[in-house]
Amino acid sequence: MPPSDPSASTLTQWIGRRAQRHGERIAVTFLRDDGSEHSWTYAELWQRSCELAARLPEVDQADP
Repeated sequence: MPPSDPSASTLTQWIGRRAQRHGERIAVTFLRDDGSEHSWTYAELWQRSCELAARLPEVDQADP
């Protein structure tokens, strides 16, 4: 759970605020099956979140 931030009432807002303030800090690290790690910064997490959100209408349209 993200730390309390009175300026962010949703997870989306919280990630956006963190990206603005600490864009180059590591936000999440993924552990691959081979034991290697891959990390995203807050800026990368925000960018990927925005890209996914932009695609949601396409997914909704494709669902019968």
